Amino acid sequence: MPDSATSVRERRKIETRKALTLVARRLTAERGLNGFTVDELCDEVGVARRTFFNYFQGKEDAVLGVAPEPDPVAVAEFLETAGRVELLDALVRLVITELGSGHLTREEGVTLVAAMEREPRLLQRMLKHQWEREDASAVLIEQREGWPPGDLRARTATQLLNSFIHAAMGRFMAQEDDSTVEDHILASYAAARQLFAATLENQEPLA
Repeated sequence: MPDSATSVRERRKIETRKALTLVARRLTAERGLNGFTVDELCDEVGVARRTFFNYFQGKEDAVLGVAPEPDPVAVAEFLETAGRVELLDALVRLVITELGSGHLTREEGVTLVAAMEREPRLLQRMLKHQWEREDASAVLIEQREGWPPGDLRARTATQLLNSFIHAAMGRFMAQEDDSTVEDHILASYAAARQLFAATLENQEPLA
């Protein structure tokens, strides 16, 4: 019963967060970021102002769908797999867990593009979040693997992961089928594993 109650709460959180993001994107595309207030956004979604700030730091983050903090449960599971699951496998699992099964829809992608066309400064905000996430992910990887701070392998792993996500997003938005972003991330990762395996098998390392 507790597990069921937790599951219901988590689904409601996902639905509320998605609703706030979709409405924020639509309002931004229609009016620009300065054309609506957080209170107006909350009224349209049907939540309290304090609820909004449980999910996002401000309107820009709501449009981008950026959570204030990573999912602590997913992070804990990532750390606990050390020594049992390969690093990149664990990173891909972490991203997919945070996205949630089928969480991102093409409607969300289209509304994000429309909002960013209206407000180009959102791109800078998105890049800032990406860099911050890379920094945080590198530290998390170092902690999991027992590597020293600033280890280049940790940063390289985060950059590889971002390349899978970017490629997956591009294919997801371009195709009109039942596939999910998660499907495309896994496909990119599988292709990378095949490429690396073939390269390591047939060539001498550079150093």
